[in-house]
Amino acid sequence: QAKLLAQKNGYSIYPDQELFAYGVMNLGGSFFGSFPTAGALSRTVLQDATGGHTQLVGLISSIIVLFTILFLGPLFGPLPNAAVGVIVVMALKGLFFQVRDIRKYFHLHWPDMFVWLVVFCTTLIIGLDIGLGVGVLFNMGIVMLRTVLPFSPGLGEASAWIYPRSARNRELHDYDDAELRVHKLSGIYIFQFNAPLYYANCGVFKSRLFIECGVDPHTFDVA
Repeated sequence: QAKLLAQKNGYSIYPDQELFAYGVMNLGGSFFGSFPTAGALSRTVLQDATGGHTQLVGLISSIIVLFTILFLGPLFGPLPNAAVGVIVVMALKGLFFQVRDIRKYFHLHWPDMFVWLVVFCTTLIIGLDIGLGVGVLFNMGIVMLRTVLPFSPGLGEASAWIYPRSARNRELHDYDDAELRVHKLSGIYIFQFNAPLYYANCGVFKSRLFIECGVDPHTFDVA
């Protein structure tokens, strides 16, 4: 939530700022037998939409919630759950509209867009807890897949540079003369392996290196 609002409002936070706040709140509440505290995304977005910018918003909203529980609770008893759901949906409608950014994310980096789409659909259909768990596991799988099967282009020397029409990284043979004139160095082949080399991808590295260089390892003479 903190990172989401920081990105929306254009300010920076410490990476562990939200977790530190949760820890302080739960430590203080443990002395008074309170429920575990956590931030609600719907209330956070609603407070931001109403113009709250400081910690005083949390104090005011807590007083209003306490007053409602003590004195106005019986008035909301007959209220249908559908009406309560509409209030939550209206508070989160700005987040739902982020689906329109899928096309932009696809052109920037399609694996991250795919992770975002899986987490969004799982959270929306099943629930928040399961959605976050699926997102963590799915993201870990994508990271492992990208290290085992990384992008590994062949590089060369550019005789003239014209920024390519696509922002996506391309291999040597993907560029044409209208975009980037590249030629190999005489007697040298530059091979780029965009991943740390470890036991899971060493075989992929060796096979791709032989294929890109056009070398048959079985023809080598061992002295």
